[in-house]
Amino acid sequence: VLADAIVEIADARGLLPDANPHVPGSGLVVTATVGGAVGGAAGPGVWRRLVFAADTDLGGVHLALQLAFEWDDEHPHRFRVEETDELFLSVGARGGESRSWGGASGVGASGVAVDDELPEGAEDELEVQLGELLVEPGDELDYEYDGDDTAEAGGSSGVRVRIRLDEV
Repeated sequence: VLADAIVEIADARGLLPDANPHVPGSGLVVTATVGGAVGGAAGPGVWRRLVFAADTDLGGVHLALQLAFEWDDEHPHRFRVEETDELFLSVGARGGESRSWGGASGVGASGVAVDDELPEGAEDELEVQLGELLVEPGDELDYEYDGDDTAEAGGSSGVRVRIRLDEV
């Protein structure tokens, strides 16, 4: 607890290195490709070229993807870094019914953590900037949308969007 307080104070005073290595104001050109069902083989997909400020949080990326692919933002979503299995979710329940994605407890119907708590090992998507995860051209991040825990019983397995950094 004391260590957390020290880190919080150091961060508030700007004493910690910035996790986002990009120069402030940098733009990230990415290609977002819909690559098939989560857990399934990627096929030829629909893609969009997007430009984000390097300091855009993953919540902003979620909204941009919803607009770019003309989706309705009514299903669970999450971001995942495949190589490290890092997981990023929304915090704060927006939906009423309790449902988890892929068995992750604490995730509600809208793909957000219920009771402002994240499953173990997950981070709040609003606390992570895109530039922290996509540093060099070729770096990738997965966005999974419209998945739920009923996939094994014939429910939606969702779609995966691979976000690839093309240039800074």
